[in-house]
Amino acid sequence: MTQRKSALVHVANLLAMDINTGEFQPGSWLKQVELAERYQCTRSEVRRALDQLVIERLVQHVPNRGYHVYTPNEQQRRNISDIRAILGASAADIVEHIQPHQLDTLRQCAELFEHNTQYGTILQQYESNLAFHRALLTPCSNRT
Repeated sequence: MTQRKSALVHVANLLAMDINTGEFQPGSWLKQVELAERYQCTRSEVRRALDQLVIERLVQHVPNRGYHVYTPNEQQRRNISDIRAILGASAADIVEHIQPHQLDTLRQCAELFEHNTQYGTILQQYESNLAFHRALLTPCSNRT
């Protein structure tokens, strides 16, 4: 990994961790100068890290204003609740068809994800989350 990319990943991980632990509250504005001082990096590295976190929906960019911690609106919260309800109902299908070895794999994936949310990088969190959901789909009769 290049030094430039390494700095981007490092700053993005630190900022994401601070957001996820509540250091920066939803809706709070993120000032680049203060972030550069906090993480001992350049403003350019902060901007690239912020842009990365925009992609991951942790941060929102408002042109000519800056960046703030993402806050879902009421419609987005309802959509998330609807999706969770659908997924919850689908869990019944999984339980009906799951084999013991598949359950073991799911447990391992869940434990790895839990570990990565506390100690891993954003990339490790993303990859372990993806692995968990792939393992979750394996016993489903409908994979679409």
